[in-house]
Amino acid sequence: MFLSGGLDSASVLAYQTEQVGPGVPAFSLGHDQRSFDESRFAVRAARFFDADYHSLILGKADLEDGLRRVGEGLDEPLGDASTIPTHLLARFARRRVKVVLSGEGADELFAGYPTYAGHLLAERFRRFPAWLRAALRAVARGLAPVSMGNVGVAYLLSRFLSGTEMDRIERHHEWFGSLSPRRHAAVIAPAVLARLGADDAFGSARAGLKGKKFPDDLAELLYSDFLLYLQDDLLTKVDRATMLASLEARAPFLDHELAEFVASLPSRLKLRGITGKAILREAVGRRLPREILSRRKRGFNIPFSRWVLEGLGETLDRRFSRERIEARGLLAFEGVSALLREHMSRQVDHRKPLFTLLALDLWCDRVYGEGGMVPVAGGSLSPGMTGAGCGPERRDAIMRSTHDNGRGREIFT
Repeated sequence: MFLSGGLDSASVLAYQTEQVGPGVPAFSLGHDQRSFDESRFAVRAARFFDADYHSLILGKADLEDGLRRVGEGLDEPLGDASTIPTHLLARFARRRVKVVLSGEGADELFAGYPTYAGHLLAERFRRFPAWLRAALRAVARGLAPVSMGNVGVAYLLSRFLSGTEMDRIERHHEWFGSLSPRRHAAVIAPAVLARLGADDAFGSARAGLKGKKFPDDLAELLYSDFLLYLQDDLLTKVDRATMLASLEARAPFLDHELAEFVASLPSRLKLRGITGKAILREAVGRRLPREILSRRKRGFNIPFSRWVLEGLGETLDRRFSRERIEARGLLAFEGVSALLREHMSRQVDHRKPLFTLLALDLWCDRVYGEGGMVPVAGGSLSPGMTGAGCGPERRDAIMRSTHDNGRGREIFT
């Protein structure tokens, strides 16, 4: 098992132990930064089920090494920073086993992400007068310090407020995404914006829902995440990260009969108030420790925000210098510089856009050479991105999939 100590992986371990008995090999990650370290929950679950538990504690040097390995090993860019710890965990587990189980798919089936409850709160928030909404946003920004920790209150609050004025589809992808359309004009070079034209940035998301009928808004969101986020990010990430370590990964929640059955259940059995995975919690309630059942959802992340503050920021400053950005031709210096400046001064946690832009630049280094120009005006944005294959769906996929696929060893020099 890949054991995070969360509800999903602990549930799989519970049923696995019932079938094969105690001693299931379980592997988890810990961090030397406390806000990212949740290994105590994995330890609790492992002890509860008498698993054969193995833990790998990561420091900054380990994460740097993981970034280099992932960058050199992937043949296409992947815009998910958790690929790094997933690969490190896979290498660690591969010393003892050849196949692991994971909890992927449960969030999309049972409404496990806080964003689903966030939509309910956003709709209620939108009923307030405009002046009151603006005042509450200003007060919230002043009250919540920017901690740069793992999904802290300030980060969640800022993400929530960023999407409250949007329609449901735009809001959902604003919360999940890295660079919203309103930020494109600031960080993308004018020549690139001109080539992209006025296409709907959420075109692929809307196209996937076109012609479909859903019983309610939650069912629509779950279907969209199943179609896009789970398929194009999470499953791709786990597959690439584990296969790069010669390890097989399987997701029991995505057994097709189970997935079809859960998809047919009414939304009220999944999201109850603001509590997700309601029916899953009932199903496994007698099998799991209470603290596992009640813990808050946390992502599988790396401390990239603090990483930028503690040395990587200088590297980003050099990589995104005016001279280099203008030579590349893809980005706008003032916009990128503002992101980095706001992050370094702890005004805003820009972990997602900064990671995405770094990943894009590294991938361009690999394709076009170190600092090489991307031929936008006279040709393609990158191989295979123009012509019939460069509709909104292809472009959106590429914008989502911007991860380090370049010379990882040069990032920290």
